[in-house]
Amino acid sequence: MKYYINNCFFVRVTNESIEKRDMLEKMYKGEISINDFIEMNPQFLEALMNSNYLLYQLIKDNQVSENQKKTIARYFQRSIIRPTPYGLFAGITTGNFGEYTDFCRKSIAHKVSMIDSEWFYLMIKEIEETLISLEKIKLKYNNQCIISGEKIINPYLCIQNNNTDQDKTQKIIARYTEQVKRIVKLTSEWKDFKEIKEYLMEKNPEVEEKVILKFIKQLIKNEILISECRIAITEKDLLKELIKVLEQYNDINVVKKMVDSLKQIDLLHRRYDNADSIQSIKIYDELHDKMQKIQKSENSLNVLLGIDTFTNNISKNIKKELEDFLDILVMSVIDDNESKYLKQFKMKFTEKYGENREINLLELMDEHMGLGNPYKYYENIIENSYKKTEALKDYIKNQIFWAVKEKKNKIYLSKSDIVAINDQYSEKTIEYSKSFEINASILAKTAEDIDNGNYKIRIAPCCASEGAGRMINRFYNTINDEGKNELKKIYEELEEKMYDDVDNADITYLSHQLRTGNICSGKRNYRYSVSIGTAEEDKNKELKLSQISVGYDSITNRLYLKNKISGKKLRIVSDNMLTMNVEHYVVRFLREVTFANEKHPSFFWSLFSELDYRYIPEIMYNCIIIYPETWKVYKQDILNWNIFDDFRKEFDKYMGKWKIPKKINLLEGDRYLEFDLELMECWKDLYQEMKRIIERTGVCIIQKSNVDNECWVIDEHGEKYYAEFVFECMGNEKKNFKNIVEHPVTKSNIHLNKQNLTILPEMRNYQPGMQGWIYLKIYICEEVADEFIYSEMCGFINNLKDKKILKQWFFIRYSDPDFHIRLRIKAIEAGKLFLEISEWIEKIKKAEKIGRIIIDTYEREIERYGGINSIEYAEQVFMADSCLVMKGLEQDWNKQELGIIGVYTIFYNILESNEEIETFLNQTIDYKKYREIFRREDKRYIKLITDYKEIIGQRKIESLYENRKQLLENYYMQLKKEDEQGKLTNSLKNIIYSVSHMFCNRLQGDLNFEEQIYGIIRNSLHVVNQREKNYGKNKKGKK
Repeated sequence: MKYYINNCFFVRVTNESIEKRDMLEKMYKGEISINDFIEMNPQFLEALMNSNYLLYQLIKDNQVSENQKKTIARYFQRSIIRPTPYGLFAGITTGNFGEYTDFCRKSIAHKVSMIDSEWFYLMIKEIEETLISLEKIKLKYNNQCIISGEKIINPYLCIQNNNTDQDKTQKIIARYTEQVKRIVKLTSEWKDFKEIKEYLMEKNPEVEEKVILKFIKQLIKNEILISECRIAITEKDLLKELIKVLEQYNDINVVKKMVDSLKQIDLLHRRYDNADSIQSIKIYDELHDKMQKIQKSENSLNVLLGIDTFTNNISKNIKKELEDFLDILVMSVIDDNESKYLKQFKMKFTEKYGENREINLLELMDEHMGLGNPYKYYENIIENSYKKTEALKDYIKNQIFWAVKEKKNKIYLSKSDIVAINDQYSEKTIEYSKSFEINASILAKTAEDIDNGNYKIRIAPCCASEGAGRMINRFYNTINDEGKNELKKIYEELEEKMYDDVDNADITYLSHQLRTGNICSGKRNYRYSVSIGTAEEDKNKELKLSQISVGYDSITNRLYLKNKISGKKLRIVSDNMLTMNVEHYVVRFLREVTFANEKHPSFFWSLFSELDYRYIPEIMYNCIIIYPETWKVYKQDILNWNIFDDFRKEFDKYMGKWKIPKKINLLEGDRYLEFDLELMECWKDLYQEMKRIIERTGVCIIQKSNVDNECWVIDEHGEKYYAEFVFECMGNEKKNFKNIVEHPVTKSNIHLNKQNLTILPEMRNYQPGMQGWIYLKIYICEEVADEFIYSEMCGFINNLKDKKILKQWFFIRYSDPDFHIRLRIKAIEAGKLFLEISEWIEKIKKAEKIGRIIIDTYEREIERYGGINSIEYAEQVFMADSCLVMKGLEQDWNKQELGIIGVYTIFYNILESNEEIETFLNQTIDYKKYREIFRREDKRYIKLITDYKEIIGQRKIESLYENRKQLLENYYMQLKKEDEQGKLTNSLKNIIYSVSHMFCNRLQGDLNFEEQIYGIIRNSLHVVNQREKNYGKNKKGKK
């Protein structure tokens, strides 16, 4: 079992009992007036006031229209059936697995309020202006800014243009003058406004003070400098933290008055937390008036609800069922988790920088120095074909077709079927995520039914998150001590045991949409924190964007992040449910790169979201409802959407035809509304909602409602509540990386060497003709690439040799996404080479053997191949490998055989013994994956390893082999020399892998082919080495 479910879980519970639906029906029927309804439900009125203050005011002024009564009814319905925490409509508590089920909540919940983030940060702008005019504020350089040559760029303004119609992703570009340089250096730590001003006046005695003041204020306006008033978004109270900052300047009268006003607001909102609903409404009115006088905003408080319990156990049988289901999730995961933008950006990254270079994040995000915004545009990407995904989709589709044919309204997924698909299409390139969450409801009439096995588990619309704690962390201040301790244990487990080889950092940023700060609040749980647009919470945890670099890992085929402070790989996560698709492109990029380096069991549900059928039966695994019975209604299914009576008749007929029940849920994303179509008012509400959705999307999704059968959580009065349970799923596999010794061992400090490596541009980037190098991209059809290499390209290279123009050459295969061959040639005289290339291009163009040719800059992958003193040795090996591949293609040598001998001889001529080669491959690939392929022709494969010299002799390529052998040995001796001096910029293991990888690329250019070659070599060597152990030592005798 790859995952287990934590014994403590979290519960989301509605704040109104299911019994209140009777009152809702009476209001629909006109048996209760809106005034009587509100008077009977002060708790609901308080919740409504928090979510929609304008509607509350209309109720208070007795000015509610008929449409607004419907809105009130929908809010009340939400408070009864939807446990997703939102203001005071639903709350959070904890629970535990036990021998039996006994869950009783207290009917009175407790509130925790914080100042609304939109009001707070808009107010900050006004406070900043006041303090700046008084020269009483501390400022710091905004670490998201990018310095690009003579410009400084702030890629994202947070507050300044919040209420304008300008582009929400507006960036600022300013001149990076000597004065700005001085300010950037000075304000790497917090500095007083006066200190900054005096510093500039001292450096610029000829400049008037008012000019310097204007200059500083412009830097603040452009958010190149941010103020200490921009409090970090955490679980801490924003207002309380701001008051602490302002009290430093209490000696100034205007600031003292400001502090006194804020303290009054702070006192009121604390009183509000401890008051009952009737008193809370009065306090909120007073509080709202005071806050709106300071700063206008839609809301005043961000209120969360904590639920207290008498008992909080559910049967451990639920845990067993879910843990069995987790195996299904694991087997359904695939490696395809990169967005189309990230795939394209990765391609551009490897094309520009190659492998093993780690580029400063801010440099990379600059369009002049690096690649720029990854989401600004994208070209057509050739998507990989993931056979496992298609197989899973086909399996589910076939189950649905069978159910429809047999007139069944549910299907059951089989574990054995999914095991078979997983075994056939196993993918192990990247690791599984270390944790995730599942959100589900338990359908039963009573707690006793659960203990007796009379229950179902239904996965909720918001089904999962990709990290433990994410759904709950926002509500940190509402949960009890047990819940806080449990969250602490979860994060300690992740940090110390599961990610002990990786640094974790949580990220928060101040969005243009300032209210998102409400859902981003929560405890910061990791060793590092990234704060963008705000002050840092803890200086000791601060990780600046300038301290992050980006690299590419050819083994996983993923970009990765690196913490330049520690030298470890880095994960950037957001411990809240804010989507990754945010408007701050740097934040989005950091989160997407992190996400792509793990495969996530939550992917499973995407298999169902893509099913485009009018009807989907209930999809189950044992007692778990994975996907409820679902119907899709399209615009053309109802002839008249404009008249209610016509709609009702047509839809009623449609429901009969498709056997849709009277109690339904209408879905929109993870939002859903329940409708009881026995009531006429519900029909009218359904009509309005469906019409709105149809106009927006063209299709309505309807699901069967199970509310009547799933309420068993009770209070002390026996009233029942709708609940959803957030189960924390933790990885079972904990690696002890400290016990793994890499082979061969590298002595150099790779991370430090790469950071300190200074290479002149003319030594890395060869423009056409520089140092004799010319780099061609030859676009051809991939199917004829082999023929082109051994005929046209071979003839061209031989012609250059005959004319004594050629000094060095090598090629690789590549796709960007169009397939092409990259040919790099070093000439004795570049001028003569240009003429020869021109004639050759004209010839093959006329013969229609190519699409297009591009002459480009040759950017040497110096770090990847060991450093500046080693790259020329590597280029000599590349030429020898290119010659061997070209000769093999010319002889029509079986590619698998050539691949095995070519790769094995790389290892054999570098590493000490066959045992060391086996150890190296054990750490490089999942060799078990290729056991079956090896066993089919094991004798042939072993012969290729043991008798490779004889085969080389038969092919009459001894001279090619001996030359290549000498160049490999020379290269490795140089690497060992550099390593002894502590100068290597890549590990010996990675360099050896890179050389063998590029050989396979020249031969085939297919990662699956390459991995299969490694697997066959490893399994062959294991047999050879075992024989040697039994019958004699495996000595190479050459070293």
